[in-house]
Parts: sequence; C-alpha cells; structure tokens
Amino acid sequence: MKQYKPILRGILAEYADTFRRTNHLTQEEMAERLRITSRAYGDLERGKYCFSTPALLFLLLLLNSDEVTQLLETVREVVVSSEPSSEEH
Repeated sequence: MKQYKPILRGILAEYADTFRRTNHLTQEEMAERLRITSRAYGDLERGKYCFSTPALLFLLLLLNSDEVTQLLETVREVVVSSEPSSEEH
C-alpha cells in the first residue's frame, strides 16, 4: 500500500492545481472550498501531503460527474501501469 501514496499524492496535487487554475481560483479560495487552511492547501498542491478524506470529499463535491469519472480513470490508469504485470508474478 505504501507504493500508492506517492502516486495518489502526485495525481491529486496536479489535479487540484489544474482545477484551481482552470476555474480562476486563488489558493485561498480553493482552501476555503475544501474547508482547510491556505497553508494546508498550498502543501497539498505542492504534493507535500496527501489529501485527507474530508478534503478529498469536498474536492469531489466541486466536480461534476464527468470530472469525477475522469479523475478516477486517471487514477486507475496510473495505478494499473505502475503495478507489475501478471506475467511477473
């Protein structure tokens, strides 16, 4: 499980940054929408920390269903590509 944390942290950090910029939000505004401090959001966006469950849920609530599906598909693709193939087992 430890191998997935940096992968997920990177995906979510990049996604949050892209979402924020696309929607013309400041880091402070994004932090407010995620119900976290501006400093905590900055750390998330830089990939220093991973999203907490509440912050992740608030991020998902900002998205429409197509965006949620797209994010989950990205996670699936990256995770599957990082796993050893079944031939290596």
